[in-house]
Amino acid sequence: MTSIMVNDDLLSQVLQLSGFQDKKQAVHVALEEYIAKKQKKEIINLFNSIDYMDNYDYKGGRNQGVNYEDFI
Repeated sequence: MTSIMVNDDLLSQVLQLSGFQDKKQAVHVALEEYIAKKQKKEIINLFNSIDYMDNYDYKGGRNQGVNYEDFI
């Protein structure tokens, strides 16, 4: 268990917006959402770091004799 000092105004806003009655639950969910947001930003940054081949034919692999009606 960790004991921390939390700004009462911020905690009140979180409780009001979330509808939680329990401060522990509100802080737990807020931390989970913060982590998820940061992880999403990291993934988005990865998309900006990928080097694509200029001459890649992305349409070339389509419809290579596959009959899609066979999957219905």
